[in-house]
Amino acid sequence: MQVNDGETDFYAPQRSDQFVLGFDRLIGDRIELRVEAYEKSMGDLRPRFENLLNTRVLLPELKPDRIRIAPTSARARGAEIAVDGRTGAYRWWSAISFARVRDRINNVDVLRSWDQTYAVSSGFSWDSTHWNLSTGIVYRSGWPTTPVAFNGSTPVPTVTTLARNSERMRAFGSIDIRVSRKIVLESGELSASLELANMTNRANPCCFEYEIGEEPNAGQLVLDELYYLPTIPSIGMLWKF
Repeated sequence: MQVNDGETDFYAPQRSDQFVLGFDRLIGDRIELRVEAYEKSMGDLRPRFENLLNTRVLLPELKPDRIRIAPTSARARGAEIAVDGRTGAYRWWSAISFARVRDRINNVDVLRSWDQTYAVSSGFSWDSTHWNLSTGIVYRSGWPTTPVAFNGSTPVPTVTTLARNSERMRAFGSIDIRVSRKIVLESGELSASLELANMTNRANPCCFEYEIGEEPNAGQLVLDELYYLPTIPSIGMLWKF
């Protein structure tokens, strides 16, 4: 029960029927091809709560864009084509997927906030006795977002939301790389790793937030685009004994 969102009732179990069709084929002895399609129908859904503009906050229940969503049903469907290859110490993979997930609300299909029209990913890794180098690339369509309209002609500026999830943010892209080294000790094994996430420092939009602007927009409501994390380095140590 989501009492933090004002819910006072327990709801009946939800129901989902899922159909998956997959095909795997080994090409030669080094390349594997996989094709998969799925469809998932959901019913008896309980209401849920989301933030229209900014979901990446510590306490989303306190934000003014919190809304209650009560679909009668939902449907998700998609397909993926993936290729995986190995040659000695090298491995590579690539995949492309297409997906769509919608809620049925008041007899209208509305995109869910994590609807992802397409995604392309690829990666490469190299292993030796002591070293490992791997890199991954992902590029996907932006997630849906709800446009807003500002009215500054009234004494108190107001914000009006338009059709929910009727627009999309810009596409997301990231390149990550990781290097690790194994050191054999008398009392176990030590692993050290260095990783760079979003190594190109791409500005990937995640959400929006409106606030009272400063000069030259003082006194007006301004919509700011927020972003996922920039380049993040991380160092790790693991001792197995």
